[in-house]
Amino acid sequence: MILQDVLGALTDTMHKSGFKLQCKILLQLITAANSGRLGDVAGKQAVMEHLCTLFTKGFETVNRTQLEAVILNMFNKSDNWPEFVQVIRDFLISLKEFAGEDASLYEPERQQAIEDSKKKEEATRTAVLNSIFF
Repeated sequence: MILQDVLGALTDTMHKSGFKLQCKILLQLITAANSGRLGDVAGKQAVMEHLCTLFTKGFETVNRTQLEAVILNMFNKSDNWPEFVQVIRDFLISLKEFAGEDASLYEPERQQAIEDSKKKEEATRTAVLNSIFF
């Protein structure tokens, strides 16, 4: 429910003044999911899928590949406020410029976001293992 309201406010042109606050709320939710603080309520994958579902329903002209790339990038950039906000800004701009364009336009970004996510997970796993064994 909160995610839906935040996304609605972010994309509503009447709420431009609340952009920073909505980004902060979204960042908090993503950070909580990313770190596992939501526990059994909503894991990272469940939140990503829910975001994709909300985006798909809210932005019917945007292709799934673009949405996946944006969502992965939001999670990947959740530890860097300026980069996180830039991902959201770029997405909002793309809604106006490339709505409904060919999915191949966003495939390189999607693949890079997947690769970044894998590297980040591997680094976290390595850090945990090192802290356990050393």
